[in-house]
Amino acid sequence: MTGLSNRGLEGRALFALAAAVALLSSPRAEAQTAAEAGAANMRIAMEICLTNYRTQAQIPDALRQTGFTLTEGIDPGVWEFSGPRVNGFVAPSDSGGGACQVESTAVPRAQGEAVGRALAARHFAGEVQDGPPEGRADCPTISIFAPRLLLVMEFLNPGNGGICSEADGAAIYLRM
Repeated sequence: MTGLSNRGLEGRALFALAAAVALLSSPRAEAQTAAEAGAANMRIAMEICLTNYRTQAQIPDALRQTGFTLTEGIDPGVWEFSGPRVNGFVAPSDSGGGACQVESTAVPRAQGEAVGRALAARHFAGEVQDGPPEGRADCPTISIFAPRLLLVMEFLNPGNGGICSEADGAAIYLRM
């Protein structure tokens, strides 16, 4: 398969995934509790980021089509998004160095970590290892040996502090 036809298939797969996710669990439909809504919407957003790690420019549109609200971030090329009980950002890059973060103050950090680990294991079975490639991390981290790119997923608390206590909610940060 050539590179062009492969991109076409990935694009169609992206929109099929976005449509299926929207039908099954739109972020506009609140779950029973704040933690359930937050965890469900963290899963949806991170699913979109993981599915499109090689077509990162499509992530903002996929998030929008799934029901998240998007606004341009302060930095060029960065998009901020929100949905019930979650918010986050995506900074797409076609040459590596992109990032996607989703967070919720309603979800315990350990539950956010469980969501991220389950998604990584499902998408990249047998290619997930504990720890960052650098060998040391302050917070729980996994390395994902995806085709053509090393992904690193960190499990933090919301905000920019790099804290990983059990208080204050959950954040999943994906370096692509």
